[in-house]
Amino acid sequence: MFAAICPGKQNRNGGWQHWVDSLEYAVDVFGKGNVHSNVVGGLAPLESTLEGIEYLASKGVVCHFSVFHSEKGTPLEGYRSPEAWWHWELLDKATDIFRRYGFNTLQMYSGPASGPHSGQVFQIKAGEFEGDTLPQYRYPELDKTTLQ
Repeated sequence: MFAAICPGKQNRNGGWQHWVDSLEYAVDVFGKGNVHSNVVGGLAPLESTLEGIEYLASKGVVCHFSVFHSEKGTPLEGYRSPEAWWHWELLDKATDIFRRYGFNTLQMYSGPASGPHSGQVFQIKAGEFEGDTLPQYRYPELDKTTLQ
């Protein structure tokens, strides 16, 4: 499936196993929770997608996900994304995986593929409320004395 959906990564970047190995190596360099990847939600069955997210989380990778939408003129034109409940189920179960592997809120928002959907659900599950509302996430202030 990787070769069909990601032909550039398959042909120019060494394929699926090289991609996964690169993510695992990046965790060795940057640390758990500081390496992010993305999958497209709706192309593979829900359980298979969750297995992939779980595997990457077990290796220290935060695996975000987007919602599939077909593009005109592509081989997947006309393919429908699953119903909204499917995507909610992915979001709900993936954030449980992130919590189980000890990721934190900063890591949910820090990656290039991150978005508020998983970060906000993660915050809700962590009970990060201000009164009865969920605060807008803000990155922590930098300690400028350590940047020299």
